[in-house]
Amino acid sequence: MAHFAELDSNNIVLRVIVISNTDVDANGGDESVGAESFTGSLVGFSENGAAWKQTSYNNNFRTRYAIIGGAYDPINDEFLKPDIGE
Repeated sequence: MAHFAELDSNNIVLRVIVISNTDVDANGGDESVGAESFTGSLVGFSENGAAWKQTSYNNNFRTRYAIIGGAYDPINDEFLKPDIGE
């Protein structure tokens, strides 16, 4: 199963969902814009949602698994931990 994070306009993770690998493969493969666009067309967006980005449950790419409240850094192509005041 493939995991996708919904991001708001500030790249904050709103939610994480699961999409079948078959659908990902049929729409460009892992980490592709096609798979992200397919996810948006299949699931849509929440009220503040602006984009979908694939995340790795096993931390195989984009540094770590997306966490609700965390952020996506488009410059470094990685998910960041939520800022919890540490």
